[in-house]
Amino acid sequence: MNLKAILLVGGFLVFQVLVVLIVLLFVKSANDHGPETAEAAATTATEPQEPELMEISLTPATPDQRIRAINSKGGTTVFWGLRIFLQIRKADEEHVKTKLTANENLVRQEILRIVGESDPTLLEQEPDLATIKRQISFALSRLLGKGTVQQVLISECLKQNGD
Repeated sequence: MNLKAILLVGGFLVFQVLVVLIVLLFVKSANDHGPETAEAAATTATEPQEPELMEISLTPATPDQRIRAINSKGGTTVFWGLRIFLQIRKADEEHVKTKLTANENLVRQEILRIVGESDPTLLEQEPDLATIKRQISFALSRLLGKGTVQQVLISECLKQNGD
């Protein structure tokens, strides 16, 4: 009876090994033929496509092409000359141009308000003007739609004392 149990258990183990080997062969043969195209498709699908970006100027068509803003928060009146550009997706160009043209004075007013209410040290000492850019981006997102403005670029921020 002992021999019968050993043969039964041994036969069962051999059967399990054969089943595992057959499954592994099927999986390996399926991996050798299919994943190249499936893997390539998955890689293509997961790679985000960079949207084509462009810049639009927010500065007026004046001779010096600057927005002039006044800041008197620090006790003295300081005039600031700014050149501001928006980086947007090329697909949003017509929408943005239409909205900016229709709301030109509102946009200008928001920029003047932001600069006028800013802490003078931000305008003078913050090297990348990140706070001002973030505030302008937020104000424009209400007008143009969230996510339309990819980045606000301030190419020039010049200080001129008004006293």
